Amino acid sequence: MAGWALTCIVPLHFIEYYQSRGILFYGDFVQGEPLTMKSQLAPQQLRKYTQFFAHYVMVQEYSFRKYAPSYVAAVIVYTARYAMSVNPVWRPELTDLTGYEESSIYSCFHPLWRSYKEEFPSAGVATFGAVPDPPLWETSPRQNSSFSR
Repeated sequence: MAGWALTCIVPLHFIEYYQSRGILFYGDFVQGEPLTMKSQLAPQQLRKYTQFFAHYVMVQEYSFRKYAPSYVAAVIVYTARYAMSVNPVWRPELTDLTGYEESSIYSCFHPLWRSYKEEFPSAGVATFGAVPDPPLWETSPRQNSSFSR
């Protein structure tokens, strides 16, 4: 035996770390309702969404393998918050946690969201209500975003 010990760090490792530090905050709105102590399902649902998107990226979207796992994990957190209609989608706390600004996430978010909506055209509608289309990326995301900051 060669005695090799190879390890592959994947986005899910970073997602688990991000979740352990918190990716949902008091002051967030979920489906237009403020997050409160009574919002017990929101963290569980967000965890399910992040795990789903992590597996989706690893199995379906090979093009994301060219990015750093920490970056893909940040995009997945953004996408999960977006899919759950969390407002704001990205917060300064998430920039501090992940090291990625919201503006750096767009180039990866848009193709992931488009692929997801093509693969699952009715996803989100039955459970969480209609999720708006992502903003156009040619202009400022804050100007086109359907979420107000």
